[in-house]
Amino acid sequence: MLGQLENPLHYKTADSDPSENYVSTISGWSNKWLHKGQIDQDVANWVVNTKARPGKAFGTIKTYKEGNPLRLITSCCGTTIENLSAFTEFYLKPLAQTLPSFVKATTHLKQKIEDLNIYIYIYIYIFQTCGPSYLFFLKVIFQNFGNRSTPNTVPFANKIWC
Repeated sequence: MLGQLENPLHYKTADSDPSENYVSTISGWSNKWLHKGQIDQDVANWVVNTKARPGKAFGTIKTYKEGNPLRLITSCCGTTIENLSAFTEFYLKPLAQTLPSFVKATTHLKQKIEDLNIYIYIYIYIFQTCGPSYLFFLKVIFQNFGNRSTPNTVPFANKIWC
C-alpha cells in the first residue's frame, strides 16, 4: 500500500490540511443557493461541514487474486465534501436512474450487454436475409431494447418477408 500512496500519479503529499479552504468554497456555494431560494437555511447549514477533517486511505486485501494485492480505498467520511455529496446524490440519483445509459451494478451491465447481443443477432439476421433495404427495422429493434425481448419475442422477428 505504501508504494501506491507514494506514487505521485495518484497522490501527492500535502503540507497542510486543505479542509479549511474547501469549507469556505462550499460555504460560498451554499450561501449562493440560499440567496437564490434554491435551498432553505437548514439545508444550507447542513451542506457545510465546519468540523471537517482529511480523508483517510486504507487498503483491503484482494484474496481472490494471486499475490493478494491491496485495493486502495480513500474514505471521505467526515470530510468537507461528505454532506455536499449526499445532497447532490439525493437530487441527481433519481434523474440519472431514468437515463437509458444508467447501470445499477455489474450484473445489470451484464444483462444490458446480453440484451444488446440478442439485438445484434437479430440485426445481422435481417441484414443477411433481406439486405440493406430493411435497415429501418434496426430502429424498431432498439426502441424495444429496454423490454428484454429475445429473438422469439421481438414483435416482428418471425414475420419478416424479404
